[in-house]
Amino acid sequence: MGVKEQNLKISVGIIPWEWREMAVLKAIKLKDRDKEIVFKCPRCGMVFKKSKDYTRHINKAHGHLFKKS
Repeated sequence: MGVKEQNLKISVGIIPWEWREMAVLKAIKLKDRDKEIVFKCPRCGMVFKKSKDYTRHINKAHGHLFKKS
């Protein structure tokens, strides 16, 4: 085995959890009839005026997607 093959075998080990992909739910940003930006949940379609309300909804209703197994 050459040096490159040894390095490859070492680097293929267990991936630390920080490097794994996290589940992400990005809000769909829309403009309402008053030209204000509203946030729409991509999973269930609920609409929110404040990003804080959208974040609270994601954590409560879809938080199971973010929990470690």
